[in-house]
Amino acid sequence: MNRIRISKAPSLAELTSIGLGGKALAEVLVEDAPALERLPEVLRRLGGRPVMLGRGSNILAREGELPLLLVRLGRGFTAAEPRFLGLEEGGAAGVFAVPAAMPLPALVAKLCRGGWSGLQGLAGIPGSVGGAVAMNAGSFGMDMKGCLKGVSFFSARRGFFTRQAAELEIGYRHFAVPGLAEDSDDFWLVTGALLNCRKQALEAPAARPAALAAELEEFRRRKARTQPVGERSAGCVFKNPALAPAGRLLEEAGFKGRALGGMAFSGRHANFLVNTGSGRSAEAFALIEAARAAVKTRSGVELELEVRVWE
Repeated sequence: MNRIRISKAPSLAELTSIGLGGKALAEVLVEDAPALERLPEVLRRLGGRPVMLGRGSNILAREGELPLLLVRLGRGFTAAEPRFLGLEEGGAAGVFAVPAAMPLPALVAKLCRGGWSGLQGLAGIPGSVGGAVAMNAGSFGMDMKGCLKGVSFFSARRGFFTRQAAELEIGYRHFAVPGLAEDSDDFWLVTGALLNCRKQALEAPAARPAALAAELEEFRRRKARTQPVGERSAGCVFKNPALAPAGRLLEEAGFKGRALGGMAFSGRHANFLVNTGSGRSAEAFALIEAARAAVKTRSGVELELEVRVWE
């Protein structure tokens, strides 16, 4: 295929899950791996700062004309099924290759249906596999790191390369590639991941898929009860500090349900900022700064953003 498609002046309000933001310089859709080799030249020609756009979650963009190039992976980086590569640990674990553009919810559901455990806690988290790897997404005590065996990358300077999970810096909502600084001009992206998932420990192996399906559904129900699932949101605004969950600190500071214009901290979970229909980025950032100041004053905690700001 070897194709790259360029769209000028895409609207971030239309491409992000929270529905906010101005216009970027261009969106660059890379259809397959061979086309990635042409990406550095395309980016140089277009100018601007390249940023990786998966499925638009975890992003809060400012308004106006933004000097950004949105890079998105196309059909060559998705799949209907994770590719099974074989068994490890005496048959107790399986290795799967997953392309970066595969939707995370689809991956989690398919692994659970196959009886493979380790990612069911990520039920209900939107986004792509690549994005989940790059922020070490997690929920209900599970995260991508727990199953990650290796990651494949493309870098403007290095081309294609791979790293074992042990060679990467991975922590709570943190992911870094040693030797590739986030603020350098060497743009890089995740192209795929190797996952090591375990068989559910049950006496009757045939019962594994049903047991995991029940667990997955319970995680979904819990998320629907406690989070604004289905509303326009970027996900959690702040990382959880060591003292207490960010949602609790925000609620104690009086920000649960607090609104400004068309933006509000969710009345269901205070760490989710939602667009109620006519929200603007300026309102979102004003609420965020007010919340950080209030929590700092009340609890002495400096909240750190989890959502990524594009400006």
